[in-house]
Formats: sequence, structure tokens, C-alpha cells
Amino acid sequence: MIHLFHKKKKKEDIPKWIEEGVTLYSCKSDLDKLISKIEDSFWAIQRSCDREEENHLTIQLKDESLINFHITTKADEMEAQAKGMANFFSQVPLAQLEVREIILQQIRMFKSSIGIRFQVNEDTERTQLLLGMIHRLAKSLDAFILYPSMELYHFDGRLVLSLDGRSDYQGDENIFMLDTEDKTW
Repeated sequence: MIHLFHKKKKKEDIPKWIEEGVTLYSCKSDLDKLISKIEDSFWAIQRSCDREEENHLTIQLKDESLINFHITTKADEMEAQAKGMANFFSQVPLAQLEVREIILQQIRMFKSSIGIRFQVNEDTERTQLLLGMIHRLAKSLDAFILYPSMELYHFDGRLVLSLDGRSDYQGDENIFMLDTEDKTW
């Protein structure tokens, strides 16, 4: 049973929260549009939304837990971040070198990152709901998702690249559509 939406809990029933996080990477860089997409993605389960700073958003969910979003769009910061990430993943032993090069090329094009910190507990349905919402947000931004395990996923759930060289891509699919900022989004 997902207690995220309606059930009012007593103070003693509120579970202990553990903080988790993922990072979205996209070629979209308009800060106001990124914020709007975040707000739209979580409106159904939020109690409040607070834009604490220009690039930081905190959403309190109906179950009183928090999701924090830290957005980076500054060109110099993103260039350094993308370069470091590409250098890191260039060390991955992927058998298909052409696939790795396509992935690295895509990483170098990122223009924004959204660090997402959220609270989880033993309710796995709730956690899956939140991850599903994060994946839908990633889809709306044409973003990749980097997990703490350093596994990079496409918004559709397919593994782009892992540290041990695994990938769901063989080089014949056109998954990398993140090459330029779409002015219509």
C-alpha cells in the first residue's frame, strides 16, 4: 500500500528516512523550463514546492518527506563536469569501442545536470513510484540518469554504460538524440 498520497500518519508511525540520490544529465539548459518540468513531474504528490535559490528546488511530498533538486546550467561548470564524466567513462572496458565513443560523445554534449536527493524507507512500492516519476522527468528532458553505482541509464530504463562494461546498446539503435537543445520544449 502506497501511503504517499492520502493516509495521514501519526508522529510515531512516520518511518525513519534514508537519503538516496541520482543525477540527470541533459542537453536542455533553460533553467526556468527545467524548474517547470520538475514541478510538473511531481505536482500530484507534492504538499509544497519551494525555490530556495535560483538553481535549487525543494518539494515536500504529501507523506512529509522531501525531494531536493540542485540544477547546474552554467556553461563552464557543465563543460568541466561533462569532460570529467567522459574521461571517467572512457576507462570502462566496453568491447564495442564504437558504442563507447558514441556514448562519450553524447556525454560531452550535456548542458545541464539535476542532482536529485530524495528520502526512502522500507516501502519499496513508494520507492519504485518515486523512481518512476524521476524516469518520467528524465524522459521529458531527454536526459540520462546516473545512479550512485556509476551506472548510466537512458530515460527508457536501458543501461547505457556501467563500470564493468555492460551496455544494452549494440550500436545499431539511435538512442542518442540529445545532441542539441530543442527550442520547442
